[in-house]
Amino acid sequence: DEVGEVSGVVAHPDASNVVVEYYPEPSASDRPAQTTRPDTTGAFAFGGLPGKSRFTLRAFFDANGNGTWDGGQVLPYRAPEPLLWYRDSLQVRARWEQSLSDTLRFALP
Repeated sequence: DEVGEVSGVVAHPDASNVVVEYYPEPSASDRPAQTTRPDTTGAFAFGGLPGKSRFTLRAFFDANGNGTWDGGQVLPYRAPEPLLWYRDSLQVRARWEQSLSDTLRFALP
């Protein structure tokens, strides 16, 4: 198999309501190739990824549970859902599970 896996951890008090998205680089689409929700401990994984491919991760707290990031609105005011990008230049290794070098942490008010 020439596929690999990427795993990581999200630090958020309600990690099961966080959505993590996998974006291959380069990509002609602005849609994620894979989406997952962490378990209650914050752990997540993406499998079946093509070896030697580069990627970016995006994570957001899905406050309304619709599965998509909401950017908020001006009138009536509604704050955007907390969002973060993981842009470390990682490359998927075929036949390996690769863990992120750092925990994805949300800045909470």
